[in-house]
Amino acid sequence: MYKRISSKLLFSHPRLTVMEDQVELPGGEVGDYVWLSGLRGGITVLARDLEGRLLVEREYSYLPNEPVYQWVGGGIEAGETPLAAAARELTEEAKLAAGKMTPIGTILLNHRLSAARNHVFLAEELTPCESLTRDKYEAGLETFWMTEAEIEALIARGEVIVASMLAVWALYKSAPRRSV
Repeated sequence: MYKRISSKLLFSHPRLTVMEDQVELPGGEVGDYVWLSGLRGGITVLARDLEGRLLVEREYSYLPNEPVYQWVGGGIEAGETPLAAAARELTEEAKLAAGKMTPIGTILLNHRLSAARNHVFLAEELTPCESLTRDKYEAGLETFWMTEAEIEALIARGEVIVASMLAVWALYKSAPRRSV
């Protein structure tokens, strides 16, 4: 275990706080550890229709400067439960409501920089609904209903490059099989 000796603020912004801790490592050596503070975590929703197809998004991502495949998802707002965040994001991004929302696992978003977790849900019994808002950064968001085989083909061709999409796919594939 690392032991925190001191901590200082390096940068603060409404969306991101960067901290630097001086830590004592297990062998007694002292070092600096930079990490992100205040992240509330997020959610991912795998929306599955009656035919067993899953909703996949493709959206432009600023830093790699290219469109990437991803699942419906986003951050958990202050005071919001993961389940409420999942329902909100499904409505905002896909204009869908789920009659059934099943948790299928949790992943760490970036274990080297934060303890923030991403809660993963399977949304079923879907009905169309109107979205009240959409994040201004979700420009050019496209959605596709895909079979598992089509998603696996995207992965095999190297077209899925978002680590969290791959991790969530592994959770989904290893979850107890549910009837379609």
